[in-house]
Amino acid sequence: MAELKQLKARERIPQYRAANTQYNDQFEIPTLDEIIDLAAKHYQKTGKIIGLYPETKHPTYFQKQNLAMEDTLLKTLSKYQYSRDIAPIYLQSFEVGNLKYLKNQLDLHKSVKHAQLIQLYDSPEARPADYVAQNNPKTYADLATAQGLKDVSTYANGVGPWKVYVFKDAAMTQTTSFIADAHKVNLKVHPYTFRPENNFLPDNLKCSKDTSKAAERCESGSIKEMQLYFKAGVDGVFTDDPALGRQAVQSYQATK
Repeated sequence: MAELKQLKARERIPQYRAANTQYNDQFEIPTLDEIIDLAAKHYQKTGKIIGLYPETKHPTYFQKQNLAMEDTLLKTLSKYQYSRDIAPIYLQSFEVGNLKYLKNQLDLHKSVKHAQLIQLYDSPEARPADYVAQNNPKTYADLATAQGLKDVSTYANGVGPWKVYVFKDAAMTQTTSFIADAHKVNLKVHPYTFRPENNFLPDNLKCSKDTSKAAERCESGSIKEMQLYFKAGVDGVFTDDPALGRQAVQSYQATK
């Protein structure tokens, strides 16, 4: 931890967010304890509840290093009243086995009152890392079928698909059955990741197709994109710009 605290945060995609580089090397990497403390203090000050949505990164790798994180994660969340009793908690993972383990622990100990589990989906042809380690041939595409989603619903409360799972076409005129199949087995759907720069938007929503303007923000296009997913029936979204996400939700609700 002392070594990690020597590191400073930097903008991850400076080629698209050059303005953010002015904040490079100013801030430490926060621990989960510090993030919970920040949210709890905000709640005490304003009465507003902010949820927590941590991801367990590369659990199989860390298990092989004798650094399994699942028990430590639950212990940390159960240590504080805010994360234990008050805030909605979503625990997400691209792997399957650690979500099943977390479900068993949560069912046994009821240590985090509002915890829900989210199965993340990488590209359809990829396989969860724990499946790779077990020589299990199943891909994320297999987990995205009606039966696959039914299986996921036995251990998770929702799914976090890459955006490509929701629409059949790049212009987003036709949806797949993914959302309907997920909802049929009571899974929430939270696709990722919505970003407002032209580079990340579908061609029909970019403010400019000029590659020299790839880094420019296109708020109108980003809002339209998110609202197409709202219309498709998603329950939430991952976005790099939460304020814009909130604006998209409010303007969408105003038109309904």
